[in-house]
Amino acid sequence: MRAYGRGMRFGQLFTNRWMALVFALGVAWMAMTVAGSGPSTSANDNAQSMTDVTGAPVSNEQVKQIDSIIKDI
Repeated sequence: MRAYGRGMRFGQLFTNRWMALVFALGVAWMAMTVAGSGPSTSANDNAQSMTDVTGAPVSNEQVKQIDSIIKDI
């Protein structure tokens, strides 16, 4: 006899593709609600706020120098 109030069993859930899809969408929706999506930043914001390990701002010249060093390796 099935106890009511315990929800649907996983065995019954995955016997139907549509119910499995609804379940997966619910899990994804809950994950997005709990974790949220990251803040959207544009490329312009990233270029202005670029810093090194110490927190000092990095200029575009320094980025070009590092890029050329990496390409020479």
